Amino acid sequence: MELFAGHDVSLLSIMTITDTQTEKVSERRTRFVRLVSETENDLLRTARRLCRGNEEQAQDLMQEVLIRAYSACCKGQWDLSRATFLQARAYLLHTATNQYINMYWRHKKWDAGFTVDELTLGGEKGPPSTHAAPSDVPGFLLDTENFGEDIEGALAALPEEQRLAVYFVDVQGRTYEEAAEAFEIPIGTVRSRLARARNSLRERLRSFAQERRLIP
Repeated sequence: MELFAGHDVSLLSIMTITDTQTEKVSERRTRFVRLVSETENDLLRTARRLCRGNEEQAQDLMQEVLIRAYSACCKGQWDLSRATFLQARAYLLHTATNQYINMYWRHKKWDAGFTVDELTLGGEKGPPSTHAAPSDVPGFLLDTENFGEDIEGALAALPEEQRLAVYFVDVQGRTYEEAAEAFEIPIGTVRSRLARARNSLRERLRSFAQERRLIP
């Protein structure tokens, strides 16, 4: 199957932009195409989720991710000779999320909202932590390969800043400190956005979670 068949993204044009003439160009291209072709569906789904179904934005995001990935390959920052499918998938999805955050930041200043330095899921104050507590994270959010329509819809309905916080911390497993640095906001604001997002997701997905016995 031709890579990205039916999509607007042109892998050949991406390679032309970043390629340099070396003896290993053909070998590098072959490895890149093989690994990326195995992850294209996951990458496209992630791009569409991040862009809330906006196909034009999703295609732009995919192209930017692939350009960056191939450039990293050319510069020796991504060793394709040792990369497995899972490693390639993780690398591309991680790049997609980070790039979307960069794109969003360039076009819209984040509204920090209220800052509560010690806010926990229940609203009470607790000890500061740079990691999400396991009990706070809806478990089904961690299953990034099997987002159902209900979950995708619930995520898409979240305000932008809350949705990105969920992807960055709950899905990617990044720390509050990393999220605060990426979004240029206080850690307390990261916690408050996650708390509100998780509460909203639980309410929207209560029946979904009960059917799958994820919650009582």
